[in-house]
Amino acid sequence: VMWEHFRAFEYVWAIVVYSFCSSIMLISNKLVMSLVPLPSLISFVQLVVCTAVILVLHSLRVTNVDMVDSSAFSWLLIYSVIFVAGIYFNLAALEHSNVETLIVARSCLPIMTSILDFAFLGRQLPSCRSCLSLMIIAFGCIVYVLVDKQFMMEGIFAYWQVFCWCSSSVTCMIVGKFISDSIPLNMTSQVDLLCISRSIQF
Repeated sequence: VMWEHFRAFEYVWAIVVYSFCSSIMLISNKLVMSLVPLPSLISFVQLVVCTAVILVLHSLRVTNVDMVDSSAFSWLLIYSVIFVAGIYFNLAALEHSNVETLIVARSCLPIMTSILDFAFLGRQLPSCRSCLSLMIIAFGCIVYVLVDKQFMMEGIFAYWQVFCWCSSSVTCMIVGKFISDSIPLNMTSQVDLLCISRSIQF
């Protein structure tokens, strides 16, 4: 029982930390984009710094980086292409939309992810209680769109970059879950290899 409580706390802690880091990064990117409107350069710098930090930690023996075969690397490369597209559309959406729009769009990602999880990864559909929560989120998003001034002026075309970002993000999640389940790599190795391949693409 204690182990189950610990695992539950570990999951909650991971979600809280991810949400905090994701929110800080979203706001930081918006600020940087207002100062340096060069999405590709900003993304490239972020990936290079991330790769450098992991390699330094590996050299200090704080963490370990595994090697991969060509088959595994090809899947990582596919994931990287989708991720790079997601970064581009994310920064482009930040440039043309406000932060609130992206936060609302991001809240819809679990709805699409849960459906694709079931369709492609054989996972269970959300429970009735989870479905109710997702429906409340969807309702809130619809209300936001209906009162959004940008949507009123430009119509559905105001959100095309946000839609592209959402699509690439959801696809990235599904492919990432597949890689995590099928390729025996620790998390540090996956992050490092992905950052390197993404940096090369830029």
